[in-house]
Amino acid sequence: MAFNKSINQILLLLVLISSINLAQDWKCIIYGDTRNDKPEHKQVLESMKANTPDFKFIINVGDVVDHGDNDSEWADWYTTFTSVLDSTGQNSVPPMFMSTPGNHDATETTAGLVNWNKYLPGQVNQFGNDGKFFTFDYHNARFIILDSDKSSKTGEQYEMMMDAIQNNPLTWLFVITHRPIFAFGNYSYQDEIHELWGVPLYEHGCDIIFNGHDHFYLRTKKIELNGNLHPPIDLGKGTVQIVTANGGASLRDIYPEKDSNEYLIETYVKEYGYTELTVRDDTLRLRHIFRDGSVFEEVVYTPNPKTPTDINDDKVLSEYNLIQNYPNPFNNSTVIKFSLPEEKKVTIHIYNTLGQIIKNLVQDKIYTAGLHSVVWNGRNDSGDVATNGVYIYEMKAGNFSQSLKMILLK
Repeated sequence: MAFNKSINQILLLLVLISSINLAQDWKCIIYGDTRNDKPEHKQVLESMKANTPDFKFIINVGDVVDHGDNDSEWADWYTTFTSVLDSTGQNSVPPMFMSTPGNHDATETTAGLVNWNKYLPGQVNQFGNDGKFFTFDYHNARFIILDSDKSSKTGEQYEMMMDAIQNNPLTWLFVITHRPIFAFGNYSYQDEIHELWGVPLYEHGCDIIFNGHDHFYLRTKKIELNGNLHPPIDLGKGTVQIVTANGGASLRDIYPEKDSNEYLIETYVKEYGYTELTVRDDTLRLRHIFRDGSVFEEVVYTPNPKTPTDINDDKVLSEYNLIQNYPNPFNNSTVIKFSLPEEKKVTIHIYNTLGQIIKNLVQDKIYTAGLHSVVWNGRNDSGDVATNGVYIYEMKAGNFSQSLKMILLK
């Protein structure tokens, strides 16, 4: 009997461990250049529904429609999308469907921007900037969506990007923008994007840049983005560039010899499909899946080392410190950092202005000495989205106690 009881306990433990591991997995889909209501796009959507039914959200790499200033094309796109996937989930956090602007989306025109706001209200309302460039965190990954066509590559968009990468405590960093840096098809090399965006992204540990514009699927090797037309391979901490623009628009030929950058390419294909990401802690499984459900390729990545965040002073790290959350105010999720001079059991609670605990963010968890960070997704212990307003977060570690204020503003 004792033996059977031990076996049952071991089996139960294995089940619990398995369930924990599964809970750490989450999936998203990145694809694009759908352009209009073509049957190929519907076939790609049907493949998503059949082969990646548990995705959390979809990000389009641009050119959602052929003429962004034409409302009827958006209506056709919406009808096709919802006929397969039921909804675009604009009230979800983050929205179930998001996109970076492509040149065909015409967000620089009045009519185009009206349609963009009308059909993608989730990213517009949640992230601001007319939803054309923004950043959001999901579990252990930071996503940065950039407008490579009409918004300034410096100015407000550049400042947002730099803030996001310089203060990134998360494991993964993904960027989505329409135009690829390098020329692998009909389009020219984007030196300005490479120099202004690519170089700092590489220097701050960006794992993958996803692009559209060229209507095929292509994955580069890990590259040292150094601003040069022919950058070196960096298999240790290089940034991968993936063109995943085979979601429905007419496919184009690939010219891997263009600009003598064929040495950068790991693989490519001219066929309709989408890219699936499965993230588990420090493991990323990337699959490219065709419209017929077959898997073109599957590759596993580990995260690049990220640039240390703003707290690295020896004196600060030798003391107990609760650090102001970033960003603040925030509209989706925010990062709370703290430092410990020794191993300690830590509790972090979030209170409303009435002094009521709404979220047990960390409960008696042991942390080693050093700098640590946790993410609050703006939800309470019941899983509901917290209302706009001021909140107080308090950290306790042994006899140390400190609290700070933060603002949730959607």
